[in-house]
Amino acid sequence: MKICLMNANNAALFVKICNEMNEDVDVKYGRYTIDAKSVMGVLSMPLDKEFTVVMHTDSKEVENHFKELIDLWLVEGDEE
Repeated sequence: MKICLMNANNAALFVKICNEMNEDVDVKYGRYTIDAKSVMGVLSMPLDKEFTVVMHTDSKEVENHFKELIDLWLVEGDEE
């Protein structure tokens, strides 16, 4: 799924949501992969650009719940 956070406040809230999940969550931008539970890592990304979120789970239920939590930042038209 692709998201765009736009500012540091959104990034902090996104990291907080990721930390509430039991599963590992990564963000990818270009060739970089960063732990989405790391505030410093996420803040090092260009927040005004789209990047990919990867949740490491086989459960569609958990993935759908996570998507609901981060719906504010999901990029329109993302079919993943």
